[in-house]
Amino acid sequence: MTNRTLGNQTNQSQLSIKSLIIGLLIAAFLFAIIYLLVLKKTDTASNTSTQQHAVAAESKDYSKELHTNMARLGTISEVNKIQGNLLAWTIVINGTPQVVFTTPDEKVVITGNAFDVNTMDSVSLPILQAAQQKYGNGTPENPSGLGTPLGQEQVSVDFAEIVGEWNKPAPAAIEVLAKLKGAKEGKGSDTDTLYVLYDPRCPNCHEAYRATRKYVEKGYSIKWIPTVLLKQSDDGYKLAAATLHDPSLLNKAFSKDTTGLPDATAADKKAIDENQAFLVQATQQSTNSNTIAVPTAFYLNKKTGQPKMATGLSDASILEMIFGKI
Repeated sequence: MTNRTLGNQTNQSQLSIKSLIIGLLIAAFLFAIIYLLVLKKTDTASNTSTQQHAVAAESKDYSKELHTNMARLGTISEVNKIQGNLLAWTIVINGTPQVVFTTPDEKVVITGNAFDVNTMDSVSLPILQAAQQKYGNGTPENPSGLGTPLGQEQVSVDFAEIVGEWNKPAPAAIEVLAKLKGAKEGKGSDTDTLYVLYDPRCPNCHEAYRATRKYVEKGYSIKWIPTVLLKQSDDGYKLAAATLHDPSLLNKAFSKDTTGLPDATAADKKAIDENQAFLVQATQQSTNSNTIAVPTAFYLNKKTGQPKMATGLSDASILEMIFGKI
């Protein structure tokens, strides 16, 4: 073997060793990068989880008991404080994001569309829209530590609070509601009637009207008491006044069709304003808040013997709570 051949073999060996060393260094470098990325992602997720748990455990805006009660509704995703010192709870109920409110004393839960009493702007719609964009129509991908235990996402309520015998005098609030001007469906007594204060231009009120049709068909009584909470206008008064004279015009009023409807009289406007004044006063007294919602319902809870206020009438679980399942 010549010296040239030995020299070539030596050079080739040296090149192979260098290539191996370079390959190992590149592999080690890539492994280090991947490890750092995974570690950073894990730390971020851990910090996020810790922060979310801290929000649930350390918040001073609500008690543990209130959180437990609200968690019975569905998966709690967010809790925000809004005007009127209300808490806005974004909850995924039966697969759909919804916003409900609780009062500062933690005694009242409000669902439905809520408005600022001064501007008449919706304070609930922006929160709901944000929730729908964030979570879609299903359970959030990364719910906070406020969520409910697995298996409690589905809500089923069958309290039938308005159903039952009542042989005592009607409470004062029910007597006042019975005297307010409106359109009554059904022949139930004052204490067997659901009183709904609404604005005929309100989309949530339209949904509530449609949702209650099956209960009216079963013989339950509902009295629709009109307001112009959204804004005072000639068309608003015209739609609200139509049913005061002819309850059969409820369908037309909820379609927002003013064709052929007479103008509201001074007496009509006075009655409608009195309806609205009752709604504002009752809401402020019950919730200690100036956030007024339509539709808002009142009825005698036969289980407690006390008048009760409820919103969110387009929600099946709320109607089942009032009338029971049919």
